[in-house]
Amino acid sequence: MKQVMKAELMEKMDKSVHPAIEARALDNKATHLVLFENQDICSSQLGARTVVCVGPECTYKTPSECNNHWLHNLPSQRQYPVMWCSISLDGK
Repeated sequence: MKQVMKAELMEKMDKSVHPAIEARALDNKATHLVLFENQDICSSQLGARTVVCVGPECTYKTPSECNNHWLHNLPSQRQYPVMWCSISLDGK
């Protein structure tokens, strides 16, 4: 999983969801965002992405805790962590 600037992570997501990501980060007092992505080339879900808030009050406390974890149980729908960024507590 590579560290990137917030702008690079956010450009992977549709602009229509940026306000929701920002709001969840503020609500959860997140210190980082982690982008999970489906990389199964045989899956109809290839390229599906989810941003997860990470911080002291979140399920994952640090980005490194996301390593070796995935979202979704069905193998063809699994999303793996691919990048993360730091954010300030005001969401920037």
